[in-house]
Formats: sequence, structure tokens, C-alpha cells
Amino acid sequence: MAGFMLRSLVGRQPGVSALPLGSKRSLTERSDVLKYCEREGSLDSAIDSASIEVNDFAAFLVRYQNIRHIFLNGGKAAQEFKRRVMPELPPDISARLTITQLPSTSPAHAGMTFTDKLKMWRQIKA
Repeated sequence: MAGFMLRSLVGRQPGVSALPLGSKRSLTERSDVLKYCEREGSLDSAIDSASIEVNDFAAFLVRYQNIRHIFLNGGKAAQEFKRRVMPELPPDISARLTITQLPSTSPAHAGMTFTDKLKMWRQIKA
């Protein structure tokens, strides 16, 4: 669903590439916070926290030094990013970042319509 949301914003499936978003040139990367986890079913609430491994954001952010803003897809991604990624980042990297939690694109997050979610996700184009 995150891919569909991003396609709605940028017109195609993003990857690591420079894309013109709005009036700025931006690097758009779609990456999960979690590299690995175990869970029964598909709900984030079922993730076994002892099994979590996060992706290497420090290496990614060293490689892409112009990244200043990270948008996170939902509460669990934001929670795990703040808990497991931010404390491991070098101070110069964490100091340059603005972190924004967006509403989850998951169909399980039915408290908002797709249109309402899209309105909030449009801030990545600002």
C-alpha cells in the first residue's frame, strides 16, 4: 500500500533516484525500518520485539548526506525508528534530520480514508 501511495504522489514506484517532487529535487527512497522480524499474521501489533532487526540507516545516511527529512509510514515504523535507529546514529546525522510520522498506508488503519491519508502524505512534496 505504501507503494501505491507513493505512486499517487510521484507518478511511479520510487526507488533510490533523484526525482523532481514539487519545486525541489529530492531523493525518494522507500525502505522499511525493519530489516527482519517475526510475527503471526500481518498486524504490526503481532511483531515479536525480540526478533526485530533494523536496516542500516547510518550507512544509508552517510552515503546520502543531503537527506534532511525522513517520513515514516505509521506508528510502528515511527516507534521503532525512534527506539532503535535514532540512538545508533552519529550525532551529526541525527542533528540534521527532521522525522515526520505519516498515517499508515495499511488497510488495517481504516480510521482514515485513502483520500485523507493522501492529503497528509502530500507533505513529502512540499
